[in-house]
Amino acid sequence: MVSQARRLDESEPLTPCVKVCRLDEAGFCVGCKRSVDEIMRWGTMSQTERLRLMREELPKRWPA
Repeated sequence: MVSQARRLDESEPLTPCVKVCRLDEAGFCVGCKRSVDEIMRWGTMSQTERLRLMREELPKRWPA
């Protein structure tokens, strides 16, 4: 969720990680709702790709 994103300093990438790293039964992290593939690719994604995922995809994975 974008509101959960944190930036430790300007040199570190924007991330939805909240340090609660466990996969749920659907294969998404219970803390940030990224898939294992998304977590693995995060470091090579552009800032634009990260923001799109955080704004458009991750919010859909949280219960309504």
